[in-house]
Amino acid sequence: MVCNCFRAVVQSKRSGGGAIGIEFGLRGFYKGPVSHHSPAATHRRSDRIAPWVYALCSWIFVGGLYVDGWSHQYLFDQIDTFFNPWHAVLYGGYALTTITLLAWTQLRRVSGESFRDAIAPGHGASLAGACIFLLGGIADMEWHILFGFEKGIEGLISPSHLVLALGMILMLSGNIRHWFAVSAREQQLTLWKSLPLLVGMLTVLAQLTFLSQYARYTDFNASGALPADPTFILCTQSISFLGILLFSVMISGIFAFVLRRVSLPYGSVTFVLVLQVLMLGIMRFGSEHVLAAFGAGIIGDLLLYGGSPRRSVRGLLVFCAVVPAVFYTGIFLTLHADAGLWWSLHLWSGVPFLAGAAGLFAGLLSAPVRD
Repeated sequence: MVCNCFRAVVQSKRSGGGAIGIEFGLRGFYKGPVSHHSPAATHRRSDRIAPWVYALCSWIFVGGLYVDGWSHQYLFDQIDTFFNPWHAVLYGGYALTTITLLAWTQLRRVSGESFRDAIAPGHGASLAGACIFLLGGIADMEWHILFGFEKGIEGLISPSHLVLALGMILMLSGNIRHWFAVSAREQQLTLWKSLPLLVGMLTVLAQLTFLSQYARYTDFNASGALPADPTFILCTQSISFLGILLFSVMISGIFAFVLRRVSLPYGSVTFVLVLQVLMLGIMRFGSEHVLAAFGAGIIGDLLLYGGSPRRSVRGLLVFCAVVPAVFYTGIFLTLHADAGLWWSLHLWSGVPFLAGAAGLFAGLLSAPVRD
């Protein structure tokens, strides 16, 4: 039977059957129906399905990062080995994302391209990121064996973790690059059709906020009674304003970057902003500010619905300034209504203007230059 199978393959190859001949050669082992799709059809089908699978695996990957961060936050005393369940989730997400990328590339080789030519558009850097992350994982294991485990913000600055972060950001941003390469010309996008792109934006934003969580994005310690220690007051407010600036630049910057290239459907801002704040809340900060994120998302989506952020530079800049300003206005109004604020009126009332200015700056960096 094996000889017959091999003979069928050889004869098909000589007659130009290619991939179809391989399918006939496997008939001796597989009794099910045989697919007669052409290589080009297989190529197109893989390009339609693979971005969705890659987006799902990227979501699991970044979810593993947040699970690992949660464990360092609340279970640090119980972590005494590199081989722990939290690392298993993180590296399992990496393995799924890498396998998906390699399988996608292999499916694109059915028409005879080389491996390099078969890499999906935009995902060359993703493969490089997978290699960097693998090397970083080996280095991280050796680092823990030699120097122990990091505590607090040490884990965000550790050299081996920064190598992992570089590889991860290249992988997570793959769907954004792929979308720009093959789908940016589509004019009428629904929220469902654009989910691979939106998940790519969310995972990139999630990693950036994770790496810079030494700043306070929403956890300001600004409510309640005035602390007695002036040093504590200065440090808390300084870190809080750093977080406000960083988060405003990141959320406006990633949307401005995408909106200069493709129109986003209604619901995109709410999807990304609410899920990002929810992820931060579950890991560390609490989820009481999801309502503020929802309000800012709705305002941002209304601006998208009008189409001005895509059509004009002025509309883009208004969008970049308004979304973070509304978000932080909602947060401080919530804190004020909940337990009062020990921050002075002069201070907290200026936060929305600061956030809006930071978002505007991010928009200006993405706006086209005109003579």
